[in-house]
Amino acid sequence: MSEVRIDRLAKLFDSGGVRAVDDLSLTLAEGQLVVLLGPSGCGKTTLLRCVAGLETPNSGTIEIGGALMFGRGGRTQVPTHRRGIGMVFQNYALWPHMTVEQNVAYPLRVRGTARHERSRQAREALALVECEALADRVPSAISGGQQQRVALARALVARPGLMLFDEPLSNLDYRLRAQLRQQLRELHRTLGFTGLYVTHDQTEAMQLGTVVAVLKDGKVEQLAEPASLFSRPASAYVARFLGIGNRLELARDPGGLWAVGGGDVRIGLPAAGDLPGDRFDLYLRSTDVSLAVPGSGPDDADVGRVPGVVTDVVYSGESSEWVVQVGEARIVAAARTGVWPFGSGDRVEAVFRHSTALLYESGEQGRLVESYGVRPSLVS
Repeated sequence: MSEVRIDRLAKLFDSGGVRAVDDLSLTLAEGQLVVLLGPSGCGKTTLLRCVAGLETPNSGTIEIGGALMFGRGGRTQVPTHRRGIGMVFQNYALWPHMTVEQNVAYPLRVRGTARHERSRQAREALALVECEALADRVPSAISGGQQQRVALARALVARPGLMLFDEPLSNLDYRLRAQLRQQLRELHRTLGFTGLYVTHDQTEAMQLGTVVAVLKDGKVEQLAEPASLFSRPASAYVARFLGIGNRLELARDPGGLWAVGGGDVRIGLPAAGDLPGDRFDLYLRSTDVSLAVPGSGPDDADVGRVPGVVTDVVYSGESSEWVVQVGEARIVAAARTGVWPFGSGDRVEAVFRHSTALLYESGEQGRLVESYGVRPSLVS
């Protein structure tokens, strides 16, 4: 295992015009699996490639296991094969002319390990990923999921201090992705390796990461454990990326209520009553919104209600989404199919608990100001 320290790292492209990694600092403690999460172009793969030695940063430092891999103004640049890392890529990068065992044993061959010992260690690594029976086949004779397992075994065989994963499951179907996610979780628990994992899939990030770093424009927007990231996204950007799509623009009126989207709909929001400012954005998960006949919702001080009209019902098998127009805004409520009898044109109340609401500063880049009763000083 190796601790990794990245300090004020920068990587520029297009003659300095694009800052793919922008003064970024991040520490991976020994045994942590840190997931870099974000959309295309946020800098996550570039950061991983800098750690691997496949890209040369413009400034900053990278240390792995206490040893400087990049730094001193670029005068220190340790080559990839001397960094003590294992890598698993989106494309499996297996040698087509080698058997599965030979592919897995290749890092040991480069190190000069004796043939008998290479074979023994390769088969042990294949057993870890449940592919020992495939040892004598060639890559073209096994499935995509099996090829990815073999690539994982090859990365693990030399017991590297650091494992790097660049969206390794994105080419697999849903069932195989779920299966390999679980296997990766178990391998991390068993082997305890330090890892840096790149993905744009929030489910993958939540299930695999001990810590998740959400990236935006080459910077870390939020660094948190999965449960904390899920319950308290630090900014509207993170909330949207995590799929929290219900956004209501709120403006305080003279009576202390909140006007929704500049229209005639009013909502009471006690949690925001004593916060400074008159404009906020309220975010709600679709699973935290329920629908009720107007006037029939529960009588509870923690419950908020907004009137609206159902405009669409989107069927997705076991679950469905009800789209509700609230003034000039729109809310989506998600539940098991058939839970609510409402269809297009029905008047309803969208009901939610204040304790599930996320309140942000107004605007696309707003920071979190209220969540589950936690105030800004504790959230930031």
